[in-house]
Amino acid sequence: EPKFEKSWYLLDNAIIIAKKNNQSLIFCNGESATVIAQHLNLPAFAICASESVRLEKETELLNELKAKWQGAILIPVDNDDAGHKGGLARQQTLTGLGFHVRLVEFKTDLKGYDLANFCKEYKEATPEELYCHLLELPDYAQQEKVLTRTENQETENDELINITVNRQLIEI
Repeated sequence: EPKFEKSWYLLDNAIIIAKKNNQSLIFCNGESATVIAQHLNLPAFAICASESVRLEKETELLNELKAKWQGAILIPVDNDDAGHKGGLARQQTLTGLGFHVRLVEFKTDLKGYDLANFCKEYKEATPEELYCHLLELPDYAQQEKVLTRTENQETENDELINITVNRQLIEI
């Protein structure tokens, strides 16, 4: 019985496009977004596997990627919880291997919005304009860090307030 082998989807073609246009690779969440993006001359690639694949466990695939590409990687996250979690996990794994990775988020409230939707929205744009629109998207990871940092600061401030209140109570 044949066994399904996980593999990179259109990685070699994405590398050719990226080198030709001096661009980052675009790591998509699926094959359909990859096909649409490459049709518009974007250096998109994906992994052929279920969405639940844990990239950090795929040593052979990661070694293949490292051997073929040393440049930056852009990850546009799908606009849903799975997309956000998966994007952050992929960023962590690839950053740990020495890649410069940027996670971008689509500016929309449409749940599930992904690179395929983005490409359809900007289908009249030239490939260069489309790539520039991707680069203009907000950095998802930085938004997460800012939220976390703000929550931590609030917690620290609450603790300081509690300490101050407790000291005043003791002094009285």
